[in-house]
Amino acid sequence: MPRTRNPYPAEFREQIVALAHSERSVEDLAREFEPCAATIHGWIKQSDLDWRCCEGADFRGEMGKHCADRYDRRALMRLT
Repeated sequence: MPRTRNPYPAEFREQIVALAHSERSVEDLAREFEPCAATIHGWIKQSDLDWRCCEGADFRGEMGKHCADRYDRRALMRLT
């Protein structure tokens, strides 16, 4: 039976991504913390996609229309 674990908390993922964006290498982060380098690369890629999607947000931090539509689709997919 394959070993599985609970997903990493969102705050932890955000901290790792922030460290990676602050010029720390993914390999160093993988050695220091638990996730493997491939997992961290995936988090960075998803973070960059989310950031690009929400660049159209206004100054109050509200999501742009495209971003809101994307999150609505994700919510619908989870319900089905």
